[in-house]
Amino acid sequence: MDTKSVTSRSTYAVSFRTLCCVSNTIVKIYASPMCVFCEKTKEFLNANGVKYEEVDTTTENGYKELNELEFNVVPVLVIDGGNEVKIREAIGI
Repeated sequence: MDTKSVTSRSTYAVSFRTLCCVSNTIVKIYASPMCVFCEKTKEFLNANGVKYEEVDTTTENGYKELNELEFNVVPVLVIDGGNEVKIREAIGI
């Protein structure tokens, strides 16, 4: 892994954590209990102190919510209800 990749990830984590923890941005993760990528995403959020609400997509309500977002795979992160400006701030673009 090159230095640029590491720096980019570190910057992303710091800006994401700052946005979510300082400004009380709401993060929601749609996940499945058996999904390895979902677990890795939650580990990342936890390691960076990001509070989140988890929606289990194996339940009827969770599956319905995921479909309403027009996604059929997990994990899906929704930051501040999908507010584009805040998402761009979080990832630094």
